[in-house]
Amino acid sequence: MKYSSEIFITFIIVFTSFVSVGMLYLYIVRFSHSKQNYIPMFREGMINQSEAKLDSIFVSIPSYRDKDCKTTLATLFNKAKYPQRIYIGVFMQNSGNSEEQCTLENLNASNASNDSKSIPTAYKDHIRYLHTDYQNAKGPLYARKQIIDKLYRGEKYFLMIDAHTEMIDRWDANLVRMLETLKIKHGIKKPIISSYPDKMDEYHKRESTNTTNVMCNIKKGHVYPVMMGAIKKPEGYFYKQFMMGGNGTFTYGSFFKEIHIDPTLEYVFNGEEFYFAALAYTNGWDIYSFPYNCLYHMYRTNEKKTDEKLDWYADSKGVRDMNKERASHLLLKRILTDERFARQHTYPMGVKRSLSSLYKEIGFEPKGQKFEEHWTSKSTNRLCNEYPKLVYDKTNME
Repeated sequence: MKYSSEIFITFIIVFTSFVSVGMLYLYIVRFSHSKQNYIPMFREGMINQSEAKLDSIFVSIPSYRDKDCKTTLATLFNKAKYPQRIYIGVFMQNSGNSEEQCTLENLNASNASNDSKSIPTAYKDHIRYLHTDYQNAKGPLYARKQIIDKLYRGEKYFLMIDAHTEMIDRWDANLVRMLETLKIKHGIKKPIISSYPDKMDEYHKRESTNTTNVMCNIKKGHVYPVMMGAIKKPEGYFYKQFMMGGNGTFTYGSFFKEIHIDPTLEYVFNGEEFYFAALAYTNGWDIYSFPYNCLYHMYRTNEKKTDEKLDWYADSKGVRDMNKERASHLLLKRILTDERFARQHTYPMGVKRSLSSLYKEIGFEPKGQKFEEHWTSKSTNRLCNEYPKLVYDKTNME
């Protein structure tokens, strides 16, 4: 009997050891695979519906009388590697001109003889809309806030662009791989990729500049930055930034769930992007440039925007509520300069990092009478050249 008990105990020990080794082996294999393949959503083949929801991309597009918006819809679906995972929210602020209608039907009707520029009707339900007359438009910050609140439905990733944007082939796979590389390989827990995109002319000419745009300059601002600038730097790196571009930002949808954008800030244009950057910084998110260009933007001169009725600020002169506009800018100024108020405000800044440390990081001095007292060439050099960069190998690009 004693002999049998010893055999049984030995068997249990051996069996337990075998199971433990097997589980350890499986864990190592799975961990190694996850390190090599950063993007579970982009393995080959279809995935089930619950996974698709988690791995989908939401694209935010505020469109003000923009005849190119429907072309942007086409490039988003037709250039995507996985178009079935793309969902788009468009806030149309249009006149009665049918060419301004940013719809799949309008796009397909205008490209009836060119299938490559049309969108399959299967994706009709992937486009969500808000509508208002252009005379009721209240600026880009207000429009972006409306899209976040009313059209975003919990997709894992979030792309914020303008209505006149061109994408590269397989843009979706490339952007996700970039973001996941920052998080998994480089250990950036809450990453944002953002910058001002290159000109669309460069894309159409297929010009290879071997550079990427880095937002590290401030062109205008009194007590806080209101107009940013980008410089070209060698591609292949994530460059650390403290600015965000409204026409080119990619991150996790959770960012827009975490931050508190004040819905009363109407008629705000200048200052919108620094507001987003401050919300990101104080909530513990880190901003980096795109290591390689994935999107291109149609930049228009002020004269051309006015001629084509695309300049919301000029177009709305005499229509918008000037008292509300002044109140919004005064409120935004207080949010971005009064730290105590910003923390206690109904729509507060984050508590992970302070506003004062953000100004110190970028080298912007809120006090002063002239712009040269707020921002110097020394600050530009420090922001553009002295922060570390993270490598992103071109072999990751699809």
